[in-house]
Amino acid sequence: MDSEQFVDLVLQDAPAHEISDAIKDILFAKSADRLEAGRPVVAADLFGDEIDYEDDVTQEDPTEEEDG
Repeated sequence: MDSEQFVDLVLQDAPAHEISDAIKDILFAKSADRLEAGRPVVAADLFGDEIDYEDDVTQEDPTEEEDG
């Protein structure tokens, strides 16, 4: 679910449980993306491989909105 669909749910006065589920889905998707981005770095640290951290993981502004 993207933010546009979430806003539509709120504007359509959807039941609270649907809005809550939508929030959980959005947060889960964002968490999964961040975990996947950090996985190569953690694996390299764990197994002693050297990687260029600047190329693998980019730091993004958490206040910056993402496009749908």
